[in-house]
Amino acid sequence: MRRAHRTVHRALWPVLAVLVMIGLAAALWLRPPPKVESSASVLMHAQVSPFPSPHSRSELSSREDR
Repeated sequence: MRRAHRTVHRALWPVLAVLVMIGLAAALWLRPPPKVESSASVLMHAQVSPFPSPHSRSELSSREDR
């Protein structure tokens, strides 16, 4: 590898790294915004467990009464 070839490589890799970072930043900046579902559709599709949560308010209030 000649000295000129090494010099080109030393200049080329930092330039390529900067271009990759610019491309990544542009991809994040230009991407479409995420879909936001309305709260009504989220509640409609929510799954209700037949088992109460261990941290539910009804159990916490019953513990305080003891």
